[in-house]
Amino acid sequence: MNKLIGKFLVSILFLVMAVAGLPLRGNSQTRHSRPPGATGQTPPASSPSGQAQAPAPAAPAPAYPAPQTGMGTKARSTAGEEFFITTSVDAAKHQLVLKRPTEVTLLIQANDQTTILGENGEHLKLGDLRTGDTVFVTLKGGTTPPLALKIRKAPMTVAELHRRYLTY
Repeated sequence: MNKLIGKFLVSILFLVMAVAGLPLRGNSQTRHSRPPGATGQTPPASSPSGQAQAPAPAAPAPAYPAPQTGMGTKARSTAGEEFFITTSVDAAKHQLVLKRPTEVTLLIQANDQTTILGENGEHLKLGDLRTGDTVFVTLKGGTTPPLALKIRKAPMTVAELHRRYLTY
């Protein structure tokens, strides 16, 4: 099961990188390393005495372009929801261990006010969630562990990837 989850996450990562236009290999330069119309050379600046100064050395080109999507930052969320994969459910303690697509885990707490919805909008109990379920969670910060206000069981679709991680 862990291999399946690992393959799933790697495929999501490659899909997001491909859609975002990030190179999948470690190229030292990208196709669009300069803005359109730039020649790569700046005209020499003149000093007050009228003599041309040597141009300042150019900064080296970055290995990867600056992220123009949410890839390097927190993903844009829909109504404060974050995407997770369920790794452990302890219904007796009302706790879940969730994993982000970056493989970082998070222990969260649920209570009687936590709304848990299934894929078709039906109400579920905490014990209905299983390891490997993909969920969207709305968290209340400031508590240790964070408190889940809403848990929505749903798949991560390509349309959802676009909505959360890409800007057009």
